[in-house]
Amino acid sequence: MPELPELEVYAENLAALVVGRVVRAVDVRSVFTVRTVEPPLASCVGRAPTAVARRDKHLVVSFPHAHVIVHMKLSGRLRWKPPAEKLNAKIGCVKIDFDHGSLHMTEASSRKSASVHVVRDVADCAEVGRGVEPLGLAPGSLREVLSRANRRLKGALTDPRVLAGIGNAYSDEILFDARLSPLKLTRTLADDEWARLVTSVPRVLAGWTSLVRERAAGALPTEQDLWRRDMKVHGKFKSPCPSCGGRIERIAYADSETHYCPGCQTGGRKLSDRRLDRLLR
Repeated sequence: MPELPELEVYAENLAALVVGRVVRAVDVRSVFTVRTVEPPLASCVGRAPTAVARRDKHLVVSFPHAHVIVHMKLSGRLRWKPPAEKLNAKIGCVKIDFDHGSLHMTEASSRKSASVHVVRDVADCAEVGRGVEPLGLAPGSLREVLSRANRRLKGALTDPRVLAGIGNAYSDEILFDARLSPLKLTRTLADDEWARLVTSVPRVLAGWTSLVRERAAGALPTEQDLWRRDMKVHGKFKSPCPSCGGRIERIAYADSETHYCPGCQTGGRKLSDRRLDRLLR
């Protein structure tokens, strides 16, 4: 799933492509994708976007009369194509045509969870703006936000009602950078652990945003696997830790995984993987 670093670059590069350029046509192929009726997406035809911005894990394309809010979920992507290229018949969801190119929204999943909302006010979309934006937040404020409830760190970082834009991948990298267990409870953190965490959150997010921006080179950052291969722990199960050389371990859930280094984050202790434990039992 695209997270804050990818979505920041999506917003920047999409703005460069479409702001001030008039929409010529709209083609909606998936009835599951566009979740609103009024105003219709077709009302954007003949109008030009005035801005593109990221709001948590959403992209907001603003028009003079409305806002088009896109959430790509796990397998949705936005791709910029030549004007004459047709929407993929198998995974295509929405196509928005401009004179100089077309924006294709695809979803390579049968779940059909990616969404488009067209609203007159961004506040009309209940999914947007539930969490606090982590970048630019003072260290004391970040600590206060994360410690409001006694949550495991992984869950607190990825809960969209707490912090905006952080998902499975970057939470793993943040916790590795801070040398903290993903299962540690927020209200049990000592002052020095809080200091490491509130430093790691902006450092990891800003660093990866810069890297994605560099590697996307002005294009929409659809190929996230090309840069996530350089992550230190996320997706690195069984690989050697780049810091201590120990083996990266994981905790597997129904549709996601947590990756961590026991030597660097849990005092050498391997955390219980409930799915694997049940299988072995």
